[in-house]
Amino acid sequence: MDKVYLQKVKNGEPNAFSYFVRTYKEAAFGIAFSVLKNTFDAEDVVQEAFIKIYKNIAAFKEEAKFSTWLYRIVVNEAYKKIKSDKKHLYADISDSEINRADLQTHALEKEELTHFVTLSIEALSSDFSLALQLFYIKEHSIDEICEITAWSLSKVKVTLHRARNQFYTQMEKLLKNEAKTLHYSHN
Repeated sequence: MDKVYLQKVKNGEPNAFSYFVRTYKEAAFGIAFSVLKNTFDAEDVVQEAFIKIYKNIAAFKEEAKFSTWLYRIVVNEAYKKIKSDKKHLYADISDSEINRADLQTHALEKEELTHFVTLSIEALSSDFSLALQLFYIKEHSIDEICEITAWSLSKVKVTLHRARNQFYTQMEKLLKNEAKTLHYSHN
């Protein structure tokens, strides 16, 4: 379906571009938010990415998927935003050893688990958050992530590995703190 609308836009039908906005705006926002961790900045980046795409649609080579091209632009715009704002969005996560066997996510209600997953992902660095978002939530292949981020194959693999480890560590910390809070509130 993307190819049909691409052709319409290239043929001068500007209203056809709304198809791409409707189809990809939520995914693009999720990717931008995973890097920026700020709703307003993510919305600005997505808007800027769609404007760039609209202006440069004639340059799009249809060898790649439209979504890959869009997400690559979103990632570039997000990192450009970080650089221009000179923000340091990396969270401090200590390397303390926590016994992973104590992690009992099955006891949490789905809503609580979603809350803790969200908090854990938000605590990760932008690269780690982006890698997890693209691989697990958007279900992109490693090769597609390389295209979207312009990272090497080895950087994608290493980043995913480290992101998973830090995600689990962060989840354990949050759940351990939650367990302490529950314990003290019942005493």
